[in-house]
Amino acid sequence: VLSNRGPDESPEAGVQAALEMLRDGILKIEDVLPYFPPDVKLDKFRREVCSSLDEVNDRIDSLKGKMEEYKRSADRVRENIKQLRNRVGVVNGTQKCEICAQLVLQRTFYLFPCTHAFHADCLVARIMPHLNRKKQERVSELFEKIRSMPEAAPGTSPVKA
Repeated sequence: VLSNRGPDESPEAGVQAALEMLRDGILKIEDVLPYFPPDVKLDKFRREVCSSLDEVNDRIDSLKGKMEEYKRSADRVRENIKQLRNRVGVVNGTQKCEICAQLVLQRTFYLFPCTHAFHADCLVARIMPHLNRKKQERVSELFEKIRSMPEAAPGTSPVKA
């Protein structure tokens, strides 16, 4: 509109057309400012410029609010992780794997906060069919790392509960 005006059109006509687009919400002031001729007085656009700045400030305030909420959420997650690191679980000698029904203390196992216990290999075998190929490869890789860990003392698991 501003740069494609005909030879008979004044810069004011292009500016007026741009103002119409601004008022209709098609464009924002920051979209058209670079195309204004250098001799155009911005007094005519004071309202649009102020409105645009208000919108930008509102977006900034909204983003700041979201950042604060994300920060609080991350802090809560960090605190939960810290508490989980110190959590212990007790497994009695007769507790069985929820999948194979064999004693959990016979092999490496996972104990969940709900007190359900699963042999690591039983758990992996149960979840694998539900994963895509990439995740299956990742689980296999991690499971091999667990298998290669040194044996734990009898009656304990090398994997934290």
